Amino acid sequence: MKNWHYTSHLTYKQRKELLTDAHHTSSLFHINLLGEYLALYPDLVWPDIDDERINVPGTMRPTNWTYRFRPAFEDIMEHKKLTQDLKDILA
Repeated sequence: MKNWHYTSHLTYKQRKELLTDAHHTSSLFHINLLGEYLALYPDLVWPDIDDERINVPGTMRPTNWTYRFRPAFEDIMEHKKLTQDLKDILA
């Protein structure tokens, strides 16, 4: 496990290393949301980071706890680089 330091912007390399580390810890359970993998590629997430938010604490809005992924399922499945990254991360 790497000695991670806070940064407000993660590079592709940092994102991939974090996901890889999460999959290779001694922890019995861990959860990575699909959006964390999609964020490896800017074309698979919303351009405005605020559009990725699913809830605004302290508010009651009809959009709270709802989310739509930017790409269609078929686009995710056909994304060759993401497929290879998933194989690398899980190996």
